[in-house]
Amino acid sequence: MKLLTRLSVFLPLAVTLVWLQFLPERVPLRYDFSGVVDHWGSKWENFLLPGIVLLLGALFWLADCQLRRSAKENEQKSAYGATNRKVLRVIMIATALFFTGFQAFLLHQQAQAGAAVPLQISAFTAIGMGVLFIVLGNVMPKSRRNSVMGLRCAWSQYNDVTWQRSNRFGGIVLAASGLVSIVGARLGADAQAIPIMLTALLLALVLSLIYARRVFLREREKVEAQKGGIVPPEA
Repeated sequence: MKLLTRLSVFLPLAVTLVWLQFLPERVPLRYDFSGVVDHWGSKWENFLLPGIVLLLGALFWLADCQLRRSAKENEQKSAYGATNRKVLRVIMIATALFFTGFQAFLLHQQAQAGAAVPLQISAFTAIGMGVLFIVLGNVMPKSRRNSVMGLRCAWSQYNDVTWQRSNRFGGIVLAASGLVSIVGARLGADAQAIPIMLTALLLALVLSLIYARRVFLREREKVEAQKGGIVPPEA
């Protein structure tokens, strides 16, 4: 898994290096939501996205180091750290694969710039992000309480119960937002794909926070009741 994670970070760079030999010196680099080119430039500017992925890889490495340091504090955090580091690697691989696909799509469009090729960059982005949301939604419930990833807020980090329930629900609604993004991109117009995706993601975030607060209030009531020697009624 470690080797796969490291290799995935360099995939966008490798794809770019291969595609550069098929590109003219001047290529379309930016499009509006309608797929119309609004910026042309040198083909060497295509190294920007691989550079961003390498930077993300460095940030993930720092997050992995933080989890490793936290794991040394006590036995429970050690067990949590091993699980969280596995989840973190899955997230990094999924993110790198998304950017690799996105970069390959853009490079292909640049190679076909002189042909009458329909460009649906918004739909492609929404579908790719939708798949990424589904993957992240499935691994979120597997994480344990930490300060690096997952649904992290004061309510979810109150204790292990609030964390597990909040992230389980957050993973479900995030995966659902991914499905909505994919369906919206397939059935709607290209210009509508990104707004649909962002709306679904925002709704998933709001619902997750509302649910996290609800779980927190119930759990805090139980904890306070137990401290006072009172057995609270079952919710």
